[in-house]
Amino acid sequence: MNHSNPALLIFLAMIPMGVVLFGGLQLFSHYLCDVRLGTAAVEFVILKRFVVWAIPRDEIMRFEKLSFWEAAFTWAINLVNRPFGPYVLLHRDRGIFRKVIVTPRDADAFCEAFREQWATTA
Repeated sequence: MNHSNPALLIFLAMIPMGVVLFGGLQLFSHYLCDVRLGTAAVEFVILKRFVVWAIPRDEIMRFEKLSFWEAAFTWAINLVNRPFGPYVLLHRDRGIFRKVIVTPRDADAFCEAFREQWATTA
């Protein structure tokens, strides 16, 4: 009589698959979709070329860098393409999604460039 449980084997097989999935997302997802700072908006692009959504700069009231745990417990839409990358929270003054979490390639450079653009338009 065989008393082996296939659920345990399935669960154990899912652990390395999860590691491969999250590792692949961290390494390759920024080639599919990315966030960049355009001339007048924060742009969400696919394939490094096509803008699919943009948040105009005048709609953004403030922004802040977040840690992994702050991002995990923040009520916001997560447009994260780097699961363990640097997080930036954008606060909007209008729209359906008032808080948007993004993961730019370099959060410090993104925030500094955004501050410089904000200073030139104000």
